[in-house]
Amino acid sequence: MAAIAIMLLNLTVAKASTVVPNTYLELPQITKSTPNHAIFLKCKAGVRSTYLSKGVVLGIPAELKKRGRDFAIVTGHGLGERADCYVSDFQGNSHKVLSVTLASNYKSGTDTDWAVISFKKIKGPHIIRYPLEEYLSGLSALNKKNVSFAQARGLPENSQSCQLATMNIRNLENISYFIGHNCRAIGGQSGSPITSYESGKHKLIGLHLGNIWTLRSPITGKPGKINFLRPYDEEMYLQVRKILGEH
Repeated sequence: MAAIAIMLLNLTVAKASTVVPNTYLELPQITKSTPNHAIFLKCKAGVRSTYLSKGVVLGIPAELKKRGRDFAIVTGHGLGERADCYVSDFQGNSHKVLSVTLASNYKSGTDTDWAVISFKKIKGPHIIRYPLEEYLSGLSALNKKNVSFAQARGLPENSQSCQLATMNIRNLENISYFIGHNCRAIGGQSGSPITSYESGKHKLIGLHLGNIWTLRSPITGKPGKINFLRPYDEEMYLQVRKILGEH
């Protein structure tokens, strides 16, 4: 119980990376055959810097589609003050964020640390749009599941192989699942999709949020930090669907 108490008190949000303007133009050349699992989210922070994080573009069913618009899930903390934000893919397309809707009861560093944004539709087949209605049906099955993650902040494809770990966190009222992962993550990768490849297509498992300190990692068995994600589960799906219906 003591280990769990310490674990709960040391939740750390992945910081959106701060870069000087136009640093993203120095990204490596990406070929058209490379799948873009994520988009960049860039929000200005004052005159001389930009907060950089990532997001996941959604595949919207016909009854919810909005002409000429794309929608994406991002982290709430990656939006900063939500002023003057842009998204870009890895083909040089860049569009201003047109709307922002935070998750219900938003709080940074928790399961509500996410938002839905909209922007002008990105053209081309290079963007992977994760189907809105393909959410996780059970979290316990994720334990030791092999997943994929981006190798670095400036790369679009999920070519890093890593593993998930579920932990039961007990409190006075109930037991909830904590989903950790051992993917290598750096500042600016918050909002990056963690995915699996199933039945010939990429499936969204969740979004990278940050890290937590624990006395005994379920992956290594040793004290240290473990990264965690916000799973794309039924709760998130229902909220996102409601948000899309209000636009």
